[in-house]
Amino acid sequence: MRTIYFDCFSGASGDMLLGALVDLGVDLASVRAELKKLPLDGYRLESRRVERSALSATKVDVIVGENVEGPGGRVHRHGHTVSHDRHHNHEHSHEHSHEHNHDHGHEHGEGHSHDHSHAQDSGRPSMNLSRILDVIASSSLSEKTRQRAADAFRRLGDAEARAHGTTPEDVHFHEVGAVDAIVDVVATMVAFELLGIERFCSSPLNVGGGTVAFSHGTYPVPGPATLELLRGVPIYSGAVKKELVTPTGAAILTSVVEYWGPLPAFVVDRVGYGAGTRDVQGHPNVLRVMLGTTSEEESGPGSVVVLEAAIDDMTPEATGYFLERALAAGALDVYVTPIQMKKNRPGILLTLLAEPVDRERFSRLVFQETTTIGLRYSEVARTVLDRQRVSVETAVGPIHVKVARLDGDVVSASPEFEDCREAAIRTGLPVRRIQAMAAAAFAGRNE
Repeated sequence: MRTIYFDCFSGASGDMLLGALVDLGVDLASVRAELKKLPLDGYRLESRRVERSALSATKVDVIVGENVEGPGGRVHRHGHTVSHDRHHNHEHSHEHSHEHNHDHGHEHGEGHSHDHSHAQDSGRPSMNLSRILDVIASSSLSEKTRQRAADAFRRLGDAEARAHGTTPEDVHFHEVGAVDAIVDVVATMVAFELLGIERFCSSPLNVGGGTVAFSHGTYPVPGPATLELLRGVPIYSGAVKKELVTPTGAAILTSVVEYWGPLPAFVVDRVGYGAGTRDVQGHPNVLRVMLGTTSEEESGPGSVVVLEAAIDDMTPEATGYFLERALAAGALDVYVTPIQMKKNRPGILLTLLAEPVDRERFSRLVFQETTTIGLRYSEVARTVLDRQRVSVETAVGPIHVKVARLDGDVVSASPEFEDCREAAIRTGLPVRRIQAMAAAAFAGRNE
């Protein structure tokens, strides 16, 4: 199984994540080509080699504005060189629409000026959460990339709203910051898909320390929105007294990571380093990522948390949407069972399986996206077979097969349906025929 591990000993941000993926070998030209599928212009994406405490790393910058001709052909001026949303010098606004008018700016740990404008009409162009989600949804990006990017922005909007006592729809991003954030998040999700990553793992997050100054006062690190995003995630504070985890970095990681903890057992193929802007003396200000393979997805005894909710007032459309969101957010499994509830009402039992460390994160998702007002959870033991994902060659191209073993012997081999579905759409052949071709190819290689 294609596995990535984020080693966040110096935190994480959008530009560091993208830089590390490019350092792993992701073709930046391919990322740029995918970004052209967004109805967005006025930016360009650049990368360069830098050193951070004698470590060589890749620095990715989003250039927004000055004489930049975007995919739509429109030229923007008044440029900003930005690498969202960490350690760079540009003004990035979130505007929360209220009847009072005041601005508060604060300096992030490494030179990032970030201000929130609580104004009914700031006079500056901005984009709210719905507009950003529309930009993503209306693109021709793959469904997986769209879902992941949208989930990250929903998390970011929810966190900003909770931190500032408003609603997600009242959170507005100043236009430069919005373009910057969209490019960072979508480019990172594109890179994940280009690498074919199937399992996302991360170390606990070093959030930094010290304080961050707002016009209203001085607040501790991590910042309010970042801390909201990191509920249920293992974090710690190290020796560096700077802000090390940003809201965008936290939103990306919490939308894909399914395991938080020490480095798991897997074979490392490649290592990449993504740089922050500042070179901290004696501390490599980089995010290290490791890309490799695991022979088993989940093996041996372990435990999972089971979340359940009985619901009798939710539409089928909303139910299907929740299932998609939960799986995109990293749930191990999620399903519904028809049940008969009190007063003879037909309903569903919603069941979600997740890693124990993700219980609070998925509990919040259940409450946000379903009509239930309560849920129950329990941690249960489980035993699973060793599993491996292998690729077989067929007449319609390579198809992945999920192989399960007991004591080393193959007990089942199932062609990946999404691979078969894509091949069926591409070739016009029946999907069942392609599944049979893949099963026969696997059987032939093991005779």
